[in-house]
Amino acid sequence: DNSGKIKNQGVEIELTSHNIKNKAFQWTTALNFSANRNKLLELGGEPFQYNYGERNEVYAAIVGKPAIQFFGYKTNGVWTSQAQIDEAKAGGQTSTLAKYFAPGGLRFVDMNGDNIIDMNDRTTIGDPFPDFTWGINNSFKYKGFDLNAFFQASQGNDLLSYTLMELNLLSGINNATTDALNRWTPTNTNTNIPKAMTGRTRRVSTRWVYDGSFVRLKNLALG
Repeated sequence: DNSGKIKNQGVEIELTSHNIKNKAFQWTTALNFSANRNKLLELGGEPFQYNYGERNEVYAAIVGKPAIQFFGYKTNGVWTSQAQIDEAKAGGQTSTLAKYFAPGGLRFVDMNGDNIIDMNDRTTIGDPFPDFTWGINNSFKYKGFDLNAFFQASQGNDLLSYTLMELNLLSGINNATTDALNRWTPTNTNTNIPKAMTGRTRRVSTRWVYDGSFVRLKNLALG
């Protein structure tokens, strides 16, 4: 149902410079830069809409924000000890995520300030859209030879790794990365990797969100 409206605004710039140009040697540089800002203006009368992954919402479309946002819990390391949990409980904090409210469990941030850790604390946790992208291409020619090098870059976009959410679930049902070697245990409490435990469910959180910025050599050709 095409019931929404999105506004896109941006700028694209391309510059070409003939740095050296003679019969023996030629050098040309081309630079491109683009930046786009999008905003969800309408969503069929609804303020937001979730987009589902396998078991949890992964994305949210929220009116007034960029068209798609990663959606889930913010985390703050792990509960290092029972004393730390008792202190939080003494302050009135409770959690509907019982398996996590234990030593070695992930600490989820109380976003709405009601002292209850539950699904209402989920929020936007990342933006897949880059702040800007750019590319630079250098071409060289010398007699019968030519060399072309093209670099491409993206800055400011986030990634959410569903692969790592599967691998590092640490519930004993699949393989894991070497992060599992640094998981919480009674003798290894100074870590941000939660303990291994059966029955842990997948929770989309900032634990799986990464800076997706990159610069890469996309093409190199010698003729």
